[in-house]
Amino acid sequence: RTSEEKLTSSSSGSRTKLAKRVIACLDVRANDSGDLVVTKGDGYDVREKGEGGDVRNLGLPVDLSARYFTDGADEVAFLNITGFRDFPLGDMPMLQVMRAASERVFV
Repeated sequence: RTSEEKLTSSSSGSRTKLAKRVIACLDVRANDSGDLVVTKGDGYDVREKGEGGDVRNLGLPVDLSARYFTDGADEVAFLNITGFRDFPLGDMPMLQVMRAASERVFV
C-alpha cells in the first residue's frame, strides 16, 4: 500500500491527516552549586569550553517549561540526565521540579 492509502481510515473511508506536534525536551541536571538547571551539551559535554568551565545554564526548568507552554508547545518532557540508579531518593529534587511545573504548565 502507498503511504496515501495508509492515511485512509479503513472503517469510515475518510482521510485522516497527520498532526504536527511541538515537544519541548528539557535536559535537566544539577550544576556545580547543586541547583537543577536546563542545559545543552555538545555530545555528552555540558560544560562551557575552557578550563574549569561551568555547566551550561539555559535557565530554570519550571520557568522554561512555562515559557514553552505559553508559546504553544504540545508537550514538555523533562530529561533527568543525572539520574541516580542506586539511590532513587536522589531524584527527589527532580520530582519537586515536576510538581512545581504542573502548577504552571497544562499540556
